[in-house]
Amino acid sequence: MVILVLLALYDATTYEKLGVLAGHADGVAITELRFSPDGNLLASGGADNQVIVWDVVNIKANNRFTGYNFGVSSLAFSPDGQLLVTGDNIGNVILLNLR
Repeated sequence: MVILVLLALYDATTYEKLGVLAGHADGVAITELRFSPDGNLLASGGADNQVIVWDVVNIKANNRFTGYNFGVSSLAFSPDGQLLVTGDNIGNVILLNLR
């Protein structure tokens, strides 16, 4: 059995549901979320050892980064939103170029 983990996006002023982002699987926890400085991207990291960068305007996954071995525990965008720094649970740090 596969349980999908879903992220629901809502408008903060109207509370209208904007869409659902489905991508992290196997019922694992989403351990970190971070919006880009312009608010157009959302990065999610999970215990399923992947990072997904979502286009929240079009409600779709832009990039999926796999191969983490110890879960994702931290995410940070650069001020221009072009780079994403990720960290895992044992201290490894990876810099991702989103261009």
